[in-house]
Amino acid sequence: MQKPYRRIAVIDDDRCFLDFLTVFLDRLGYQTSTFSAPMKPEHIDELMQADLILSDLFMPSFDGIEVLRSALQHDQARPVVLMTGSTPDTAALFERMTTTLGARFFIAKTNIYDHLAALLNVLVGLPA
Repeated sequence: MQKPYRRIAVIDDDRCFLDFLTVFLDRLGYQTSTFSAPMKPEHIDELMQADLILSDLFMPSFDGIEVLRSALQHDQARPVVLMTGSTPDTAALFERMTTTLGARFFIAKTNIYDHLAALLNVLVGLPA
């Protein structure tokens, strides 16, 4: 059985959303490291200490696609999940685009509360 991931890096330009995800993931038993956008390329080494990366797609300067590309260059096995607050119509387009580029999954921020726990369980199992 695969060892559960324990550390999740969360990247978003919305500080309130970062705080919400930190509390939410903590209650699920995960450790989080948060990175507030604008993300800088030099943060990638610290970001790579996480077992799973959860990143907003649209951010100033260093966006979710750049986070995805950098993560995949370091370790193709590390799951990257991208998220957006876009409308359902555009979210479906972004999901196809980002999973084609290598994101493991894509999730709409409006579905985070209802679906993130199950998604993490599929990807990494529940923390022990």
